[in-house]
Amino acid sequence: MAPDFPYIVGNIHYREVGHEFPGLIVFTIPASLLALLVFHNVIKQPIIQLMPAGMQERLRDQGGDFRFLPLSRLLAILGSIVLGIASHIVWDSFTHAYTWPWRHSTFLQSWVQIPMLNHRVPMYSALQYGSTIVGLLALAIWVWLWYRRSPVSAEPAFQTPPKSYFGLAVTMFAVAAATGAIRALSVIGLPETMARADRFFLIYAVTSLAVAFWLLLFYCVLVSSHQVW
Repeated sequence: MAPDFPYIVGNIHYREVGHEFPGLIVFTIPASLLALLVFHNVIKQPIIQLMPAGMQERLRDQGGDFRFLPLSRLLAILGSIVLGIASHIVWDSFTHAYTWPWRHSTFLQSWVQIPMLNHRVPMYSALQYGSTIVGLLALAIWVWLWYRRSPVSAEPAFQTPPKSYFGLAVTMFAVAAATGAIRALSVIGLPETMARADRFFLIYAVTSLAVAFWLLLFYCVLVSSHQVW
C-alpha cells in the first residue's frame, strides 16, 4: 500500500508522487520506513485496545518492542518494502488505463458485461475491482483462521476480559464513511453513468480512508502520550 500513501491527504491528485520516479525513491521508500516506525511506536498498542476482547487476548504477546537492527534485519525490511512496492506498481499497470501493458494488450482494452449491474466496464477496471474483492475475502479468511488457531495469552492480566473500545472504532469508521459519502455526493452528485460511478467511488474511498487514518492516528497519539484514558 506504500505507493498510495499520498492519498492520506484526502486528494487523488498526488497519486504520481508515490507511483512514479523519482517519487518512488525519494518518497515511497522513506515513507514506508517512517510508517513502520510510527506503527510500532505510536499506533500498535493503542489500536489493540480498539479491537474486540478476544482479539486483544491473542495479540497482547505481539505488542513488544520493534527493532530495525541488526543490519541483516534492516536489509530484510528494505527488501520486503521494495517487493511490496514493486508488486503494487506491477499490478496497477494491469488495472489502470494508459499504462504500458494497457497500450499493448487488446484484452485490457476490451469491455466486460457485469450481469448484476447490466453495464459494461473496461477489463482493467474489472480486474481492479475483482482483485480488491478477492483480496478482502482472502484477508477475512486469514483473520478467521488466525483467530481460531492463535492461543489466548496466558498472562495473569487476562484472568478477566480486557477492556475494549471496539465501539469507538466502529464510530470512527462510521464518521469516515459518512464524510466520504458527503464529499463524493458534493463533488459528483448521484452517479448516473459508470464513468461517474467510478469517479464517485474513487473520491469516496480516498476521502473515507484519509479521514479514518487521521482519526485513528489522533486517537493513538493521545493514548500513547497518556493524555486520555
